[in-house]
This record gives sequence, C-alpha cells and structure tokens, in this order.
Amino acid sequence: MTRPLRLVAAILCAGAALQALLWSRQWIYGDQYALLLSGIGVLETGDLPPFAKTMSGGGRVPGALLPLLVAAPLQAWADYRAPGLLIGLSHVAAVGVLAVCIGKALGARFLAAYLAVYWLSPWRLYHAGFVWEPAYVFLPAALHLASAYHLRERAHAGWSLLHAANLALALQLHGSFLVLALLTAGLAAVRRIRLDVRGCVLGVLAGGLTLIPTAQAFIAGTLPQILPGRTDELPRALIALVNLPKSLAYWWRLGSLYIGRRLEQTVYGDPEAAASAFAAGATSAAIALSTASVAIAVFASWRYFRRHPSCEPDAPGRTSAAEWLRAYAGWCLAALCAAATLSPVPVQGWHVVIAFHAACLPVAAWIYAAFRARSPLPRAAAATFVLLEVVVVLLLAFGHPMYRPVSGEALMRQDLPEAVRPLIPGLPR
Repeated sequence: MTRPLRLVAAILCAGAALQALLWSRQWIYGDQYALLLSGIGVLETGDLPPFAKTMSGGGRVPGALLPLLVAAPLQAWADYRAPGLLIGLSHVAAVGVLAVCIGKALGARFLAAYLAVYWLSPWRLYHAGFVWEPAYVFLPAALHLASAYHLRERAHAGWSLLHAANLALALQLHGSFLVLALLTAGLAAVRRIRLDVRGCVLGVLAGGLTLIPTAQAFIAGTLPQILPGRTDELPRALIALVNLPKSLAYWWRLGSLYIGRRLEQTVYGDPEAAASAFAAGATSAAIALSTASVAIAVFASWRYFRRHPSCEPDAPGRTSAAEWLRAYAGWCLAALCAAATLSPVPVQGWHVVIAFHAACLPVAAWIYAAFRARSPLPRAAAATFVLLEVVVVLLLAFGHPMYRPVSGEALMRQDLPEAVRPLIPGLPR
C-alpha cells in the first residue's frame, strides 16, 4: 500500500509544479479582458451584474458568480494573475475530491493510474493555466462525480443539496454545464442515482443566489439575450449532424495527449537559434506521438466499456463501485453527445472539458492494467504515455502564445483596455 500512495504524492506534486509554471507564464487577450473587466466593474461600482460575458452564439453567461470569482482575488492583489490563483486552488480542490472518491471506490493503485491521466494531462493544464470560463468547470465536474457516487444507493438530503447547488453554480460558469445537467437526468432516469427532492430544491435555491441580479434584470425588462442562438454560417441541422461524431472524437481525445492545434501554434524565440530548432523538432515529434495516442484512448474506451477483466479492481468487494463508475462514464459520454447535438455552434475543445474527469477513466483503467501485466511492453507503453504528458505540457508552457508574456514594444502595442493596464506589473500608467 505504501508504494502506490507515494506514487500518488509524486504525481500530485508534479502536477502542481506544472500548474504553477503555467500560471507564472500566462498572458491576457480578448477573453481575459472581458472577465477582468467584469471583476473590475464589481470592485468599482459595488453592483452585481446580471450576466458575466457573451458566449459563443450570442448568448450570455448568466449570474454574478463569474464576476465575483474574478473580483475577489483582484481585491486582494491587483494583478492580472490573481484570478489564476483562485483557479489553481479550485483545481487542487477538484483533484482532492476525485482522489478521495476514486481512492475509496477502487483503491490506491487505480487512483495512481487515474491521477497520472487526470492531473498531468495537457488538456487540464492548458485549459486551466490562464483566466477564462472553462478553467472554472473542473471543480463542478469533480463535485458532480462525488455527489452522484454518494447518491448511488439511497437518497440523501445533504448530498442532493450539494448536487443541485453545484448544477446551479455551474450554470453561471460556462454553457457546457448542460453536460452535467443531462448526465444527472440520465443517471436519475436509470436509477443510478437517487435524489432527495427537498435537498434538491434547497440546493437550487442556495446555488441560485447569485442569479438574483439576473432575475431582477429580467423583471425590469433590461436583460439581454441569455440563451445562445443559431449561427449564421451553418444550418442548425447540419451543426447537429457534425457535432455528434465530433463530440465522440473529443471524448477519445480528452483521454489522449492530442490537444489539437495548440501544439501547432507554439513558437520558440528566434527560429535560427539552436535551442529553438531543437524545441521545434521536439514539438513535431510530440504532435506525431500525441496524435497516435488517440488510438490508445479508443482502445482503452473499447476495452473499458466491454468490461475487460484486466480493468477490474483487485478486490472483489470493489466490483460494484467499478461498475457504477463505468456506468457514470458511459452516461457522461451520452450526455456529451446529446449536449453537442443541441448546441447552436460547432463544438470546440473548451466546450467539452467539463467531461474530462469521466473521459480519463477508460485510459486510467488501461494504465492500471498495463502495470499489472506480466509483459514489460504494456508497462513501458503506459510509462511513456505519462512521460509524454509532461513533455507536451512543457512545450506548451514555453511556446504557446497564451504562455508567452509580452513585454517591451510588443506590450506597448497591445490593445489593452485602460482599466486593465494597472493590473500589468511594470506597465507605464
């Protein structure tokens, strides 16, 4: 037992170090301006806005929760990186919630495999290294799994309250909350969770407190369009037809190393420099290997949902917990596909990271089985997968535009809003 717990601790430390590195190198552009300005507005006026910012498709993120999550850190430290500290703490809380839940359900060995996928993944680290709405959804996703797991056998008022409050708060963070809402509906419909009605009502009321400004604006007739509309470029039916297989592909990609065009966007200083040439070559190799890793995620999902014996926990008493988590992952995939079909806009990577915690389960089962295999080849493949996660994150951390802080003349040319300029250290007022 001591060895897997030490491995868990090492993985947690490594992931935290990578998170700190990305946080220290984050930069801001349009999406970050919008969130920072909403927080600044709360601090300057003392008023809670009815919505946070505009979404894809012309809708708005309702409620005052996001502006408050930006304003509170800025009040303590007037720096554009301050909200990222709160985001980092939310990710620490998320991994803590998942570690307790999955560790109790499937044991320390499976937990180590799961954290190797979840906590070190370039998907989590890239999407959480700078200030934007998707960075906030990882904690609600983790809380959803934990509360649902505790509701699997009987209704409980406290856990039902947490589950419902979590959904009401997730609504105010990102439009992808619909995945968690549909997942809850699916689990409840097949009796995989049992909700207490009174707890749910209280939870909705508690989580909806920051929706009061939205309700007030609606009553006064000043609330703009909240729900996203259809795009002008493509018919709604065609978007749904494309989004369905795309969401399935994203499920596989979430468990892999392939983060798409993010690696292709990396640039490393002077192209003529030897270090930059080496980094560019490493990036090309990482792109090829990360693309190939999707095949591992596809294979892992196929084997996981077919209940391959190697994916099952050592202790027979954990079989029911393993079966419930498999059902949770399956319903999460179904909810992701359904939400994508309902979406009025083409699905993008940041729309699906709310399902990341569940998409990691099949690949974690593959790593768990690999280190139990007698042959050294599966163990070598799993170890290489984990090592490549770190390599990809480091390439992003030093090459992606979101992680290349601007200075000098380039900083002076950037179209920073006047209200944001005081948040940039060393920038002339």
